[in-house]
Amino acid sequence: MKTTLKMLATAGLAMFTAAAQAGEINIATVNNPDMLRVQELSSHFLEQNPDISINWTTLDESTLRIRLTRDSKRAKSEYDIYTLGYLQAFNWSKTGKLEPAPSSVVSTFASQHFIESVINGFQFDGDFYGMPFYGESSMTYYRKDRFKQFGLSISKEPTWTEVAQLLADLKLKSGGTYGNICLRGKAGWGENIALMTIIANSFGGRWYDEEWNTDVGSQAWHDALTQYLRLQRDFGLPTAWENGYNQNLAAFTAGECDIWVDSTAAGSSVSAALNTNEVGFAYAPYETSKQGSSWLWSWGFAVSSSSLEKSAAWRFIQWATSDEYQKLVAEQYGISAVPPGTRTTLYSNADYQAFAPFAAITMESIAKSDMLHPTGVPTPYNGIQFVQTPEFEQSGEFFAKRLSEAVMMVKSGKDYDVSKLQREVTDFADAAHRVATYMERHNLKQSD
Repeated sequence: MKTTLKMLATAGLAMFTAAAQAGEINIATVNNPDMLRVQELSSHFLEQNPDISINWTTLDESTLRIRLTRDSKRAKSEYDIYTLGYLQAFNWSKTGKLEPAPSSVVSTFASQHFIESVINGFQFDGDFYGMPFYGESSMTYYRKDRFKQFGLSISKEPTWTEVAQLLADLKLKSGGTYGNICLRGKAGWGENIALMTIIANSFGGRWYDEEWNTDVGSQAWHDALTQYLRLQRDFGLPTAWENGYNQNLAAFTAGECDIWVDSTAAGSSVSAALNTNEVGFAYAPYETSKQGSSWLWSWGFAVSSSSLEKSAAWRFIQWATSDEYQKLVAEQYGISAVPPGTRTTLYSNADYQAFAPFAAITMESIAKSDMLHPTGVPTPYNGIQFVQTPEFEQSGEFFAKRLSEAVMMVKSGKDYDVSKLQREVTDFADAAHRVATYMERHNLKQSD
């Protein structure tokens, strides 16, 4: 972990151009701008590695997660390379579905340039099971020009109560023209539940108490859910239950909402679409606790343990996560397009600092996000916007669908019983945890 980036580039280039016999690699990835860009630039990798060909499968976040979860349970995976995050990397490394990075790859890591918390999220029991392509936390984007026009301002560290009041004031002062918020409403444990969980964390909530009893029925969760649904009802977009990251990014840059709480990775896209007089940046809102009020995530690449093209797969991953790749992106698309959140060198780059007024908030948000201490109260689990257990995907998806339905109901003017939702999620999560615990104790495997 003491290797320099210069050594990484030298060793990596030799690896990329090695005349090894390889073949076709199948890559499953997410349809966000950074991942679409690496597909476009992969022609450079193929020129350097003519013995390799690539098949891409590009999906939205929720579909990708479902597809890869199913694939991870098969004896022979459909994909050689997974695009995944910390939850899947942890769970699948435990079941032997991921190939640990070989020493030839690990020896090239430049730890002084990688953001430690981001790359270490892929390390378990001494091995690395993936490499980060980009990293993110969460933050608040807002239309500075509109707030200024009506004599309003937002705190650098706003509360959710402040956010609601500002939107109400903006709506009133603008005669209803403004005063909208973009919040994830699309069903998915990595979509609406990621946001809902950090809201609950900031209200003093947690998924499980120290005895692994589901704690979603607590008053903290009730208050957080009530606040979220009120915001969606009073200020959310007309079909908020359909909107995830991509839809809200498009809506915010098109001027359809005045506050957007979401990934720090959107900073470049927002800054490219709106000038510094139009958009402002703040930390993710909190309420009673700042601990766990912003998430930590990385989309990275990992290799299936059943892949027949492991060597070729790691060659591609090392290229796509290298400093040389980031330089290529900057040359082809500009510094604003470099995948964020993985290297400290990007945030010390003068060109990037000049472009990115959100850079300091991004770095500080990532730095303060602690997966080992996800909330202000004790928990038996790791993870901030997720719980690092095998059953969380099931519990999260169950919750996600119910929460999306709740948003649809309140947007149509109907009342919604938050307590009933809490009971349903608690019952499901308790049962899922009991089953997972039983299967782990008896060394049983979940069927596809």
